This record gives sequence, C-alpha cells and structure tokens, in this order.
Amino acid sequence: MAQRLGNVAVGGIVKLKENGSPKNYIVVHQGLPSSMYDNSCNGTWLLREDAWGKYAWDDDQDSKYLDSNIVKSLDEFVSLLDPSIEPFIKTVKIPYCVGGYGGDQIISGPNGNPCRVFPLGLYEIGLHKGYYSSIPADGSKLSYFDSGNGSSAKDKRIAEFNGDRIPWWTRSPDSSLPGRAWYIDSYGDFSETFTTVDYYYVRPAMIMQKSILVDDKGNILPTTYPEPPTSITVPVDAVPTGSTISVSWTVVTGATYKLQRSVDGGSWADIYTGGNTSYNDTVGVWNKVKYRVASVKSGITSGYTESKEVQILPYTVDKITAPSQVMEGQQVPVSWSSVAAANTYVLERKSRVADWAQIYSGSDTQFTDTPEGGWTSVQYRVKAGKDGTFGGYTTSPEIPVISASALVISGQDGDLGTLTNDVPYTVSSDTGNPITVERFVNGSLVARVTVESGFAYSIPVMELPTGAGTIKLVCSVTPSSGGPVTATRIWGYTKTVVQFPGEGGPAVLQQEGKKVLPITLAECIKVPVNWGGSLDKSLELLLPLLNTAVMATGSYTGTGTFGQDNPNELSFTFDPEIVIVSGASGSITISNKEPSGGQSDGYIQNQKAAWYSTSAAKQLNVQGEQYSYWAVGKAVQT
Repeated sequence: MAQRLGNVAVGGIVKLKENGSPKNYIVVHQGLPSSMYDNSCNGTWLLREDAWGKYAWDDDQDSKYLDSNIVKSLDEFVSLLDPSIEPFIKTVKIPYCVGGYGGDQIISGPNGNPCRVFPLGLYEIGLHKGYYSSIPADGSKLSYFDSGNGSSAKDKRIAEFNGDRIPWWTRSPDSSLPGRAWYIDSYGDFSETFTTVDYYYVRPAMIMQKSILVDDKGNILPTTYPEPPTSITVPVDAVPTGSTISVSWTVVTGATYKLQRSVDGGSWADIYTGGNTSYNDTVGVWNKVKYRVASVKSGITSGYTESKEVQILPYTVDKITAPSQVMEGQQVPVSWSSVAAANTYVLERKSRVADWAQIYSGSDTQFTDTPEGGWTSVQYRVKAGKDGTFGGYTTSPEIPVISASALVISGQDGDLGTLTNDVPYTVSSDTGNPITVERFVNGSLVARVTVESGFAYSIPVMELPTGAGTIKLVCSVTPSSGGPVTATRIWGYTKTVVQFPGEGGPAVLQQEGKKVLPITLAECIKVPVNWGGSLDKSLELLLPLLNTAVMATGSYTGTGTFGQDNPNELSFTFDPEIVIVSGASGSITISNKEPSGGQSDGYIQNQKAAWYSTSAAKQLNVQGEQYSYWAVGKAVQT
C-alpha cells in the first residue's frame, strides 16, 4: 500500500529512476536538522546509496565551494532523474563554508546556497571540530548518521561504486588550508586532500517533498499523497431529532471525497463518496453525532479531518428512578435525570388496570404519584423534548403494588393544635414481620425502635419542644416478597410554656395513700433519659462543670463517607464532656471517653469528638446535608 515519503522511517530505502533505471536512496533525515537551515530544507532528505561519478573537488587550489566542480557536476546530475519525479525535488538553501581564503566563514539560513542536489558536509555525517579544528561547521548531524568515528559511525559512511568501496567528497573545504577539502575514504574514515585530486567520487543528496507517494516496493511515484480538506463544518448548536444536518468541507484540488459518520461514540461508517463538498444528513434518534472527511486521489485516501461533536435534541433520558415496591394510597416519588437543553419532560404511567397515560408534562425532573386501589403493579416512562420534538422513552421496571393493610399508621396527617395531652398512635401490618418505627421532631431523629404489629405508644408532651413544631413518623416493613414498604405520618403541633403561679405552695405528693416528701424538688422534674431522667441527675452530671464550664455550637455539611475508616471528627478549644449532633437523618449524643469498637461508636478524647456508623445517614454524614452540633465541657486551664 502506498504511503507518504514523509512517513518512511529514517534508514529506509526508496528508489528513484535515473535514465529509466531505479537507484537506491537512503532516507537520512525527516524535517529540518536545526535552526541554521532555511525552511526550504524541511522535507525528506535522501542520499544516493552508491556514489555517482569521479570528479576533482575543484580544478585549482582555490577551494571555494560555490565555484567547485562538485557543485557544477551535481547541477548536471538533475537531468538524469525521471522527468515525472524531478518536479518534486525541492530547491533548497544549503549552509556552506565559503572556503579558499574565506577560511571557515559559514553562510546559512536564507542566505544558503540555492540548489536541488548537493553533497553532504562533515557535520551532517556525524563529525565536528572536536575531531579536527579545520572541519567547518557547515551543517548539523542528520538522524541516520552516528556521531563520532567509531566502527558503527564509519559503516554508515561507506559508499560503493559498481560493487567496490570508494572514497567520496564532502562539501566541506579545509577551513585552514586553501586548496584542500575533506573526503570519506573507502573504510568510512575522514581525511583531507588537495581539491585537484580527480579520482574521488561524488555522492548526490537531495530533499524531496514529504507528500510524494512511495509504493510498497519503495518506488517513488510521480504524485503526491492527497492532503485532507483543511476543515469540516457542522452546525454550532444542537439540532432536533428528525432534522437535517448540513455538513460541508474545504476543496482539495483534483480530489473526490469520502464522508463518514459516528453516532453516539460508535464506529465510523461511510455515508457519502463523490465530488461534492457538502452533504445533508438526516438525524435519527441519536444523542450525538460526529463527521469526518478525507480526500481521494488516484485511488489513495488521505487522512481524515474530523468535525466537532453535534448534540441531538432531545437526548434520551439516561435514568428513571422509582421505588422497587409501593403501597396503595401512599405517595410514590418518581424522578429522572436531566437532559441538557431539553425544556419539557413527559411522564406516563401504566398499571394492570390501565394502559400508558400521561400524568405529567413540564420542566421538572420529578413527580409524586399515588397508586389507587385495585392495582397490583405500576410502571413509569419518561421522554425529553424541546419545542414539541421528543426523543424516545426511558422506562422503569414494573413495580409491585401491595395493599394498604400491609402497613398502617393510625390517624391522619394534619395539625394537632395546642397539646395538653400525650399524642397516642398505633402501627399495624398484615405481613407478620417486624416493623421499624422512626420518630422525628422538628426534622431530628429522636427515636428508632423495632416493634410488632399492633404497637401502641404515646408521645409524651413534656418531651416535645415548646412553641410550634412538627412530629414525623416513618414506619417500614418488609413483606414476604418484594422490597420494604414505607408509611409516613406527619403532624403539626403547638406547645405552650407552663406559667407558674405567682403565689401559693407545693402540692401534696402521695404514693399508696401515704404522703411522700421528696428529698429535693429537682427529683420531681422529669428530663430526657440521656440527661439522667430527672433534674437532680442532670445537675449531678453538670456539677463537675460548674465554674469551669464552656460551650460551643456550630454546623457542618455531610460528605457522604462513613465507617470506622472514615469517622466524623469535631475539634474544640476545650475538653468536652458531652457533644450532641443532629440533622434531618437523626441525632447522636457522645460522652464516652474511650472507643468501644464495633460497627458503630462515638467517643471523646482530649479536645476532639469522633464517631462512625454503618451508613452515611446513621453517621450523620449524608452528602450535602447540613448538621448542627452543641458541646459543653471544661475550659482548658492555662
């Protein structure tokens, strides 16, 4: 298969015809050797493998490079090359040493010698002034050659003529002795001699266009490797499904074109071949699409120019989320992933008693549904769209619907008004399995228990904060098949502050018909259990802190991590005795002075409190959730 000459590896052999006969050339460099070369020298450097003819370097003892025989002879050499190939040989400006009485003056860059064929200099074949002071710095080492004068370096400099090793001239004059020039002997070593010596050979070098083609046998072909279109144009904005995408590309003279398409990151497929520089493609039900185009000349396909990715509107919704099991009469939260640039979502529902029907249309990415009686299953699907054009549906699995009797909380959601009595409730289930009951007050988890069906309990008024508040019960049970079922009850309430009379005395406390006098009044005042259960016990806990007590409050945002290797930690400027942390997912109280181990633990050591648990919710570290803390302890003595 043909390839670009610029892609042939350094050291590779290619063939050029001279008077109709192919001759081997070595690829000795690709690109510019160094900054001392004019940009015209950026190409593929070729060196004739065998020497060409015998010439004196010069006819006199002047040794001026531009007037030398080797320059004149190589100008003649060009006429030997295949006329169809000759146009692809670059005219370049080669650095050279003036020579003669000009000494080691180097002319380089854009002032170099304009030529098409030239001999190589000593620096280009790996030698330099470090080996001999009169070697002129008339170039830079080419990639093919080795630096120095070791055996490997010498081997790469050896040339033959008709099968015999021969000496050959370089373009480097002796910079110290006019009338002398450097050559490579038959063993690849370097030396210098009089320029009038006429039995050394010339070895042509040239620089060719990188884009010319080389066939699989190494023959250089009289045509260039086709360049791809410089650019390809597609719509800047996203386009809707079913519309037309106009694709266009720049002209490549004398070429036809191959256009390919990749949908949703898949493989490339041909969609057009021909001479036009544009194509209209019809958009399918895709998320994204890319295009690329190549030019074709003489059956050779160029590389491809690739477009940017075009987004298709609407995209398909990636994910729809719904519970694995639901219950009659209980709310079912359904949500789905957002789609960039979509402005409308349509949610549909299917049950065992009704086919697909729309239940929501709008810009939100969530909806709450309520299963009706008689359903045994329900299913949801959603599609995204913009301006009336929609993509395909994303469908949830079929969700079992169980009867309401599977989990029942007594009462109705609503406002309980001003509380004067405890709040009673019962929880029942016909599953026969244990029920988990969680009680939240004002968003904080205050209790979690596992109970049997028929569980009855009263929430003590005295344990509720004063003012306006909210009680939330979240109960769950796992039926014999399917996932857990959850029921929720929410009550609002108001609790007024007790106003003690301005005068009067204590009431009589009796037990079993006998008057009982408490040792202290504090014994009669009930407080939460984690504070001792009665005021006198609370005071005992706080007594060590008297006169040295300090308090700190604050908040943090959950990170989602949990477990013994990822504990939550709070640091203080004092030694805390007790730390209370609360949030929407519950609350914890920490007072232990040593870790107890296990799956969940909380402890205080020095000025730091730490805790961990088996989930982010239990550890009070749900991603993005806000938590508050309160700590009291002893001030650090200084």
